[in-house]
Amino acid sequence: MEASGHSIRETYVLTRETGEICARILRRLACYADSQPGGFFFTGERGVGKTHLLRYLGTFLENLSDPEWAVFEPFLPDNAQPRVPVNSLFINIPEDPSVPLGRFLAAQLGTPKPSAPGISEKPEADLSEEEFAALIPEAVSEQAMRSVGMLVLDNISRRLDRIATPESLEREFRLLKIVTDSFAPSGVLVVLIMDEQHLKWENATGIQLTLMNSLGDSCDFIWLSRNHIVEIIASALASKNDGQKLAIRGILNRLRKKLPYFGTKAENFIDLYPIHPDVFYSLFRLRSLLPGFSPLRFVQGAIDAMSGEPAERLVTLDFLFDRIVDDLRASGKYTSLLYAYDRLQQEIVPFLKPAVQARAQLLLKGIAFLSICESQPPSVRALTNSLLIYHDADFLPSYSMTSAILMELEQKGGKYLVAEGEKQDRRYRLLDSSNRLGFPTVRDLLANEDEFALQFP
Repeated sequence: MEASGHSIRETYVLTRETGEICARILRRLACYADSQPGGFFFTGERGVGKTHLLRYLGTFLENLSDPEWAVFEPFLPDNAQPRVPVNSLFINIPEDPSVPLGRFLAAQLGTPKPSAPGISEKPEADLSEEEFAALIPEAVSEQAMRSVGMLVLDNISRRLDRIATPESLEREFRLLKIVTDSFAPSGVLVVLIMDEQHLKWENATGIQLTLMNSLGDSCDFIWLSRNHIVEIIASALASKNDGQKLAIRGILNRLRKKLPYFGTKAENFIDLYPIHPDVFYSLFRLRSLLPGFSPLRFVQGAIDAMSGEPAERLVTLDFLFDRIVDDLRASGKYTSLLYAYDRLQQEIVPFLKPAVQARAQLLLKGIAFLSICESQPPSVRALTNSLLIYHDADFLPSYSMTSAILMELEQKGGKYLVAEGEKQDRRYRLLDSSNRLGFPTVRDLLANEDEFALQFP
């Protein structure tokens, strides 16, 4: 369910980055309905707020007398408002590539159902490019009567991920090009929202190359980074004065004494506090797994939940896992991995020594989360840093303590864990029983190393 314009305006925090993006779009619309030079690719990681930003801007475009237009003055010294109120039209592209894109867009843009001779009446058949192009001028006229100045096509990347052939990709991009090029002469700015993975040139895949060949001359680029979320946390959700920043730096210094390989930058740690940097970076990967997950909403809830906790406690991966595990189960995609997690928690952890059970539970949550969300299994060192596992006693090395607990989990619950590597570089992931292969067992040599021969009461 989409948020109302009022609720978007009430809760939105305009940052330097989003303000500059708004200014760039507003300059394009300032002379509406003069012809547009082309559209925009609007890209960034899933969950950074691309659609939300455009909906926020849309609430201003439709009301030019709104006194809150002043919020854009730092970014628009030339006061580049549209000359007349402008409406926005948002269209979610269907993920399922079996839904014909041409017919879908024609229907959403308000064109009548095609009935001209030669046009297929089969519901599963798409329009040809020529048929689609012939219908679009009527759609342009209809949207012009509604004063639509910004046309946003969203959810494109989820559809691209499911298209099987280069030929189908090329055809869909050509349809998008027809829309962009047809609306531009009437002053309508077409914005194509796409994930940055489809617009990166490093190691370009067929999608990137096909996209650029088809649409590169019709669209400019806008990129929204996760840095603006950091700014929202640092300036609004968890703002800090100089004294608080100094205290947080002290927390980081104490953590580094316990965890010598905890290598996050001080400025980043302070800005994100109380969110652990590893949690923050994981939020945007989660959006690919759980489309309804909102990184910013999670951050706000997590900060509220931590308000009464000790200052040195951060929001770590176990907290994040607890918040999403029900959604992961409901998706039905991770049943095998979560089965392994449940068996370890229920059959192994209760029989460990009481002194290590709580930390073992944390480690299993971290392993479960990273087994689902990451392609690279986490190492002993990475798990220790991400979960902030350490002992108050200075003489007990934190990474060695984690290794000892993981070794015991591996020995007693090895049929649910895959492990490889040695010492602090040993990596762990849950065993996917739906694709069960052989996996390493505990190495006697490693178990006998003094570094790991820790005893717990």
